Amino acid sequence: MNNDDLVEIIGNVSEPGKIIVHLGKMFAAITSLDIKASGNGVGGVEESNASLTVAGENAMGGNTQQMAYGMCSKEGERVDLVTPIPLSIGVKEWLSQLESGMAVTLATLLQQASSSASSLTTIANNTAEDGSVVVDSEKENKFLLTWIDKFPAQIVILSSQVAWTFNIEEALKSSAGGVNSSGGNSTLSTVLSILESKLKLLSASVLH
Repeated sequence: MNNDDLVEIIGNVSEPGKIIVHLGKMFAAITSLDIKASGNGVGGVEESNASLTVAGENAMGGNTQQMAYGMCSKEGERVDLVTPIPLSIGVKEWLSQLESGMAVTLATLLQQASSSASSLTTIANNTAEDGSVVVDSEKENKFLLTWIDKFPAQIVILSSQVAWTFNIEEALKSSAGGVNSSGGNSTLSTVLSILESKLKLLSASVLH
């Protein structure tokens, strides 16, 4: 962000729509906000920064208070904020609240995703004679795809890595904790088979 950007922000402290165009230079992956007028419910997710600017200018009339309800990326992904942010306060204050609100929102979503991710192991609960995991439940496959659609891509990737690490650690503990070595290897093979089954399902859904 250069000096001209800062001057424009300072000169438009009462017009959030003109400040939003600079969000991409302040926060990675955020290009706009879902702004709604709390007084009459006017507003919503805008298609571009330009339209957000127009909405910001038009909604300032009267006693209507603007609120930021979500964050939007340039790819079109939208994430609802846990706590809406009032934009009628000082620009420094609402930008600071946006920064902290972003962290709280992502942490909350990560906790929710990680909690429900434990149920994903049921996607592969049938074992063939060779020890491989057999995916034969349409309901469980649908659960995985629904889970992915429910959370932002960043949260899906991170919670998947958390679940993978936890499962691998548990498998290694079983292998080194006095359980016979074949049992430990079987546990580790099961974790790998579950991952393979998920990847096959995801690749099939993309191709279709």
